[in-house]
Formats: sequence, C-alpha cells, structure tokens
Amino acid sequence: MFAAPDVLDKAGAEIDPETGEFSPRAMDSAESVQWHRERHMSEKFRAVLEVAGMTARGMSRYEIEPEDLLMALVNDKDCTAAKSLVELGANLERIGERLRSGTESGEDPMAFSPRSQRVLEAARAEASASGGGAIGTEHLLRALATADDGLASEVLRESGVGTGEG
Repeated sequence: MFAAPDVLDKAGAEIDPETGEFSPRAMDSAESVQWHRERHMSEKFRAVLEVAGMTARGMSRYEIEPEDLLMALVNDKDCTAAKSLVELGANLERIGERLRSGTESGEDPMAFSPRSQRVLEAARAEASASGGGAIGTEHLLRALATADDGLASEVLRESGVGTGEG
C-alpha cells in the first residue's frame, strides 16, 4: 500500500518498514499539546488530561500513560466516568490504590505514550459514534475499558467494568 509521506504525517501515521502496515506515529511534546488544544473536548475531559499530566509528572515519568488517565478519572468523583464506575459497582479508592501500586516512576513527562494516543483516538471515535459531540470523560472511560493491554484496562476488568457492547 502506498501513501504520500505528507498524507501520513497529517494523519499522524507511518508505515512500519518491517510489516508494511500503518501504525500511529508517536507524538512529540509539541504535537501532544497541539492534539490537546485542537480537539473538540468537554471541559471535564480537558481537566482530566491536565490532571493526568500532573500525575505523570508527580511520578517523574516522560509520558502520560493510560493508567494516569484512569487515575485522573477516578480522582474526579464529579465526572461522568467516575459516576459511571460507581454505578457499575467499582470502588474508586481501590482502583486508585491498585494504580498507584502498579505504576512505575520514570523521567520528565511531557507527551502521551503510544498507548495513551491509541486510547485518546478511541475516545474521539467513541464521541463521534455517539453523536459527534465533544469528547467527554465517559468516552475516555469506554476507551480505557476496551483497551486490550495495560494496567488501566486490567484494573477496570478487576473492578467489574466489562468491555461488552451496550
């Protein structure tokens, strides 16, 4: 498959030279911030992204991971996602404890990790599929719950938050 480099760049993708398949290109710090500013997001969603960045920074990590996104959701008990978790029977404190115990420190955080980028794009797609409104915390929660790897999705499954459609 062929795609012009400028088209791939605008799409935030690249072709894996080994497999020949499309893959998301890692965003650098400036691109991460630009993604944050350009996307149509609810104020709560923007606040969650900011808190996730502070969480990562507090752990001295280079990238914002899905676990930081989930931690930000469970720490904002007034957001739709946290309320949904409680309605589903999840214990927000237990989720927070599990995330803190399973997350490693690193270096200077500034960008979304490739896993977080996939989660954020899934949240955008979820918002679009549900009517095209602003990306909200409920879209982020759904994207985290349906992610196929990582501590965040594991903690949600352990908390009884399923990935079934509906």
